[in-house]
Amino acid sequence: MILETLFSGVGTSIVDKLFDLARQKKDEKLRAMIQEELAKMALGSQSNSIMIVNIHIGDLVQQVHELSERGLSAQDVIAASRSHKLPELLSTSVQQKTADASKCYDMLLFYDPLAREGEFYTSDGRGGIHLLEQYAGWRKSWTQIIPGNFGGSKYTDLLFYDPVSGEGEFYTSDGRGGIHFLKRHAWQKIWTHIIPGNFEGSQYTGLLFYSSSTREGKFFSTDGQGNIRLLEHYVGWRKSWSKIVPMANA
Repeated sequence: MILETLFSGVGTSIVDKLFDLARQKKDEKLRAMIQEELAKMALGSQSNSIMIVNIHIGDLVQQVHELSERGLSAQDVIAASRSHKLPELLSTSVQQKTADASKCYDMLLFYDPLAREGEFYTSDGRGGIHLLEQYAGWRKSWTQIIPGNFGGSKYTDLLFYDPVSGEGEFYTSDGRGGIHFLKRHAWQKIWTHIIPGNFEGSQYTGLLFYSSSTREGKFFSTDGQGNIRLLEHYVGWRKSWSKIVPMANA
């Protein structure tokens, strides 16, 4: 258990700081501090063996939140870690987390075009959200980010559209805040709405492109590889549609 290793190797002041950050909901600083302390431990290890740890920091952040919410002291947590009893302290909350996870609550993507940042959060079914991953250096010009099944996995994929360049980019996601580039397209710069939906009966999400300026609508299918295929092209639509909402028909 990575958290047990961390707590058993640090002093009470470090644990107090981690709990304080958790109580203040400063998840970004909490993540950074956990990563920093783990890196120190790895560098300071006297073992001749090399241990490669592939962990999801978001899980550790959530575990620190759970411990801090129980009102445990730093001394109690360190003692439990060194006696390998920390999992017992987490057992109730971990069971709740597992039950919540089985309900498949949605994740959230927050996008800030001015800061050029994107942040992925999990939700816990109780109104709580927790930071999973943060990205910097995104375009300022994405006006639409469309969710759907574009890659064939069980996780929600994303389509980003930039009307300044006319480009659309498909990304798959891994359910842990990671996204992976699938395909880029050069499209028209006119589209004011891109609506996802089941328009063909495929396992993959279809798309409706609507332009208020040219009064056009185009239906496309997707193939799970980032490609799209025109199904139907309409002209003469109203210029004044402000919302187009997909609705299940069965």
